[in-house]
Amino acid sequence: MKSSRNTSTSGKPASGRRTPARKTKAKKKTTRTMPVWMRNTLALIVVGVFSLTFYYFVIRPYSYRWKECYGRKEYGVCIPCGYEVHGIDISHYQGNIDWKELKQNRETDFPLHFIFMKATEGGDHGDDTFKDNFEQARRHGFIRGAYHFFTPRTDALKQADFFIRTVKLDSGDLPPVLDVELTGKRPKKELQQNIKKWLDRVEAHYGVKPILYTSYKFKTRYLDDSLFNAYPYWIAHYYVDSVRYEGKWHFWQHTDIGSVPGIHHDVDLNVFNGSLEDLRKMTMRLNFTLFPCVIFLKKEIQMNIAISGASGFIGKHLTEYLTEAGHRVVPLGRPMFREGTSGHLIQALSHCDVIINLAGAPISKRWTPEYKKELYDSRIKVTHCIIRAMDAVKTKPRLMISASAVGYYPEKGTFDEYTNTRGSGFLAELCYAWEKEARRCPSQTRLVITRFGIVLSPDGGAMEQMLRPLRITRVAGVIGPGTQPFPWIAIQDLCRAMEFIIRHEEASGVFNLVAPQQVSQYAFTQAMAARYHAWMKVVVPRWFFRMRYGEAASFLASGQNVRPTRLLEASFRFAKPTIEDFFEGTDHAVVDRLDLHRYMGTWYEIARFDHRFERRLSEVTATYTLMPDGTVRVENRGCKHKKPYDVCKTAEGRAKIPDPSQPGKLKVSFFLSFYSDYYVLELDQDEYNYALIGSSSDKYLWILSRAPILPEEIKKKLLDAATRRGYDVKKLIWVEQREKK
Repeated sequence: MKSSRNTSTSGKPASGRRTPARKTKAKKKTTRTMPVWMRNTLALIVVGVFSLTFYYFVIRPYSYRWKECYGRKEYGVCIPCGYEVHGIDISHYQGNIDWKELKQNRETDFPLHFIFMKATEGGDHGDDTFKDNFEQARRHGFIRGAYHFFTPRTDALKQADFFIRTVKLDSGDLPPVLDVELTGKRPKKELQQNIKKWLDRVEAHYGVKPILYTSYKFKTRYLDDSLFNAYPYWIAHYYVDSVRYEGKWHFWQHTDIGSVPGIHHDVDLNVFNGSLEDLRKMTMRLNFTLFPCVIFLKKEIQMNIAISGASGFIGKHLTEYLTEAGHRVVPLGRPMFREGTSGHLIQALSHCDVIINLAGAPISKRWTPEYKKELYDSRIKVTHCIIRAMDAVKTKPRLMISASAVGYYPEKGTFDEYTNTRGSGFLAELCYAWEKEARRCPSQTRLVITRFGIVLSPDGGAMEQMLRPLRITRVAGVIGPGTQPFPWIAIQDLCRAMEFIIRHEEASGVFNLVAPQQVSQYAFTQAMAARYHAWMKVVVPRWFFRMRYGEAASFLASGQNVRPTRLLEASFRFAKPTIEDFFEGTDHAVVDRLDLHRYMGTWYEIARFDHRFERRLSEVTATYTLMPDGTVRVENRGCKHKKPYDVCKTAEGRAKIPDPSQPGKLKVSFFLSFYSDYYVLELDQDEYNYALIGSSSDKYLWILSRAPILPEEIKKKLLDAATRRGYDVKKLIWVEQREKK
């Protein structure tokens, strides 16, 4: 059978009929492979990043647990060096405690002396073990304390009242503690205000400043306001060799994995930064006054002083001064004067003996109509709120001091407190309205109105503004014309005068807080220029200040001649009565007699100004040896507690007396021929047991003693001498020394 398809013998298609050839193109799949070297490099980077991350977040924080302990080990951990007083803090987490066994830990090489116990949390959560633990701690001879865990989302006053209802502190107990660890996602300012509310309420109830517990990072980030520096600080910082926080602290919680006999779970271990006697001094103290059939308990306190404007320039200085004098200061913050918050203000004033009203916006700004209203409201409205709160409290404060200004007086003439004439213009009217509102205080309260002059201090206020261009340009500017009066007072005299008024109950009415010396603007600038080594003085014309400050220029370019008659009549003595006294430099006069042979030997460093050569050193000694050539060999030694063991270092130098007519002026060198001044300012000429050492610079000051511990009366004597010379003794660092065995 023939096929119907025509084919050729060659197997090709017949002519006239072409069959298209199907050409299939094979699609080549191109794949790019990463070079081996790049793949290995990326793998190493990933492994490296993971390793570093794992080390930083997992291993590093706990590496201290695995370190070899070169010091003493107790309670399962390496004990920090240099601390003699140890304690723990407990809560329900530790469960049932065997108190008899726990008491035996008071007889170890590192005895436990104090115990903090969790009492409350938030506004209504109490620790169910607190009551029993608190009683058992007292029964077994431990110094006890109670703390509250702060929850930022709960009303601060509600938390404070809950703690007060729960915790009854007795004589010998530690002050109440506020544990702050959480922000609650609250703004920093709001968090600080709420914490301060709790602290103020609790302080007013117990009559003692609470202890503030937190970590050093939390303190630095969220509690960096200087107001919180006034509270005893309990720092939490784990697995480190030493405390990294550079501020003042009382307690250090150094670990959370302590193993203490009598407690079946891990427990936090703490040390106290001081001696056992210092710890006992920190506890609550009650005096017992006996009457027939009645015993009254009275806390050993001085005064509760409420201050409005405590965060301002004058307020900060006054708060620090009164606190150091032993008074308890309760700052009245701006939130207390808002609408609907009068209850908080009433509560704050109900426990206060004295109210000092300093609130007021600064006047050294351009007086626009809007700012005039702010000047008025910040003074008169705040004073009005205080008066209303005083009317509401049952027990009235004994004293109210309300600030005013010498701008109350006219520009021409000399005036004192017995002058009834007031000036004209906005400032005089403002002072008058301010004082008029203050005079509405309850009749049971003694009222003092203080009219401030220009308050001088290099660290703030008007003087800081004047010094800023002087330090940059070395040119002192005189506010034209220069002949106008300049009523002034040093900040230290203002603080002293305020306490003087508080102490003297017969003082009432108006007091001018100005220095007795009357000087002109030019005389003041001349003294300032001499003190700060200005190259020249220039008179800045009035039109410049009118252009910049407007109506406020009248305050700068004019002044009042004002005398502090009533202070002088009350026998108040000014520390800085003249402008020359105010700008007087530090007295570097040395002793006129120095027996080198008797001065030789070892001296213990009791206190010093901080400087980089001795930073963080403790147990510092200086040993002097007289050499045959008349020079002195010097050997300084000190230790650091940066590791589980003491790291001590020694510096050797030489000293000489270049001028035999001034034996108290020595030169000391620790490197080649570079000598520094060594001035013997004060010396125990009888026994050579103590000395005050300085330099030609105000940056250096030391207190030395032949013994590691200096008696308090000698310490006070040297501090008074340093103060008289013009040194700021508050900057002294007290050096840790170990007593001789």
